[in-house]
Formats: sequence, structure tokens, C-alpha cells
Amino acid sequence: MGVEFGICDFPDVVDDLMAQDLIGIRVDHGSVATSAASASAPVSQGTGAFLFPLALKVPGIRHIVDWVLQRAVERCPWWAQRRQQLKEIVQCLHSARQRERLQQWLRDQEAVADREALAGLLARCPPKFAAWRWFTLAEAVAWYLRAELAVQVAAHAARRGAVLFESRQGAGADISATLGTESFGDRARGLRDLMHPLIRFTQWLGRCLCHHESHADAAVCPWKGCVGPQLATMVQNAVAELSALREARMASATSASASGSSCSEDIALSAELAMADLQTKFHWVHEPPYLVWQASLAQSTMCTCGAFGLRVRVVGV
Repeated sequence: MGVEFGICDFPDVVDDLMAQDLIGIRVDHGSVATSAASASAPVSQGTGAFLFPLALKVPGIRHIVDWVLQRAVERCPWWAQRRQQLKEIVQCLHSARQRERLQQWLRDQEAVADREALAGLLARCPPKFAAWRWFTLAEAVAWYLRAELAVQVAAHAARRGAVLFESRQGAGADISATLGTESFGDRARGLRDLMHPLIRFTQWLGRCLCHHESHADAAVCPWKGCVGPQLATMVQNAVAELSALREARMASATSASASGSSCSEDIALSAELAMADLQTKFHWVHEPPYLVWQASLAQSTMCTCGAFGLRVRVVGV
């Protein structure tokens, strides 16, 4: 679909396939190879071997979702500061020596309940996130929220004088101070909730209709990405999830207004922006020729036939 929609620079190979199968010559990006060797070369693939009418060009659509996610996150007025703080935490705990040091310290704290379980939360290395790949931000936030309790216990001790955090930028004290603010964890959870519908949609793009969702990612299937008939439904589902998040966050923002917290309202407004961007950028899903994917739905079929009839009457094609 990247060829038709113009998102990615994928070459259109239809002419090449047709020339090989029907004429027996090779077309190389518009130039015909006339040599006897290429003309007499046997065709190893049958007609339509590489044509997947229900396939989606995943990179193109993922770029759209990445852009929607970027706009929604950057809409939060506190994002620039929190991004730098999260990067410092991830960089600090990316070091295996630093995590082992914290783990040993936690195991030595007899007054800490479940100290072995807390130490185990730091076993995994935190993923780094890149500014141009916004879904990596979701991985970093998810890691922090899994390890939050262990990191908070260590940060509390560090604020009382224990030297536990070391950073290449020398920001160990700043990290413990950052983790001491209640808003850091709240905003991290807000980002997780905001990104969740978009990340789920991105993961779905690479799956197929043959395998169940529980093991679709690990399955080796030639039909991965051929999920065109479900695209409109999945877009609607993502919009519905964002709408529910907006309503829930606006309700909690009203109750939290007395404390001066604006995180819920910021997440609600970002969810609203993501809804608008998704509906705008995927409006073509409900237009011909892509509307044919919804042919199994009676209402969509009527819309498709009506649009085609109008085109015949007006354009004469």
C-alpha cells in the first residue's frame, strides 16, 4: 500500500511481475532487459506470487502512528523536563554495575519488606528510547513502572545521605531528587495510559489473521501484515480507547483540581489530540478503493456501491 498512498518509497513491482509471467522478459524499474539470456531465463514464480491484496505496508502506517504519538506526548507542557529526567534515570540504571549495587543494597536492608523481590525488579536492563522512534518511549516508561518501587526505596535512602546513584553526567543527586517528587510517577503512568492504545495498534499491524493474538508475534507466517479487512475496526477501537481515557482523566482532573495537579487534564487533552489526528490521518480507510476491505459489512458495501455509482454518473468511468 505504500506505493498507492505515497508514504514510503517502495517500488511498484506489478509491471515487473506481469512482464515476467506474460511476456517472458524482465523489466528492471522501467528498463527492459533485451539480452537473450534474460529473455530466455525461466520464470521461477507463478502469477500473483507476490501480490497480497489484503496486505498493508507496515512501515508507512507505523510512521503515521509514530507521528500521532509524538504530537500527543509533546502536547504535555511538562514533557520536555520529564523527558530529560527519564533519560537520566535510564542512562544511570542501564549500567549493570549500578543495578547490581542497588540490588545488593536492597538485600542488605533487613527493615525492608520483600527485599529480595525488590532486588529482582532491577534484574532487567532498562531500554533506551530514541526521539525519532516514539514507541521506544513506551518501553522505557513500562520498565520504570515495573521497577518503580525498588527505585523509590533506593532514592529515599539516597535523599537521606546514602550514595547509591552514580551517573556519567554526575546527576546522581538530581535523580534521587526527581524520584522524590510525587508528580514523576503520576506523569509516567499518564504517559503509559496515553501511549497504550497507539502501541497496541502498532503491534497489531505486523500480525496476521491466521494465528491467535496470544502467540501471533512469535509465529512465522507468510500472511503477516495482511490485515486489511480489520484496519477500519482497529482504528475505531484505538479512537474509542483514547476517548474513554479522555473522559476518565477529565473526571479525575476535576477531583484533583484542589491539589493543583494538572497531569490528568494534560493527558486528557493529549488523548483528544491523538483522537483527532488518528481520524484525520486514517480518513482514507473509509474511501474507495480502500473501502473494499469492509465489503463484509453491509453498510460499508452500500457506501462502496454508492460511491462507485456516483463516479460512473459524474466521471463516466
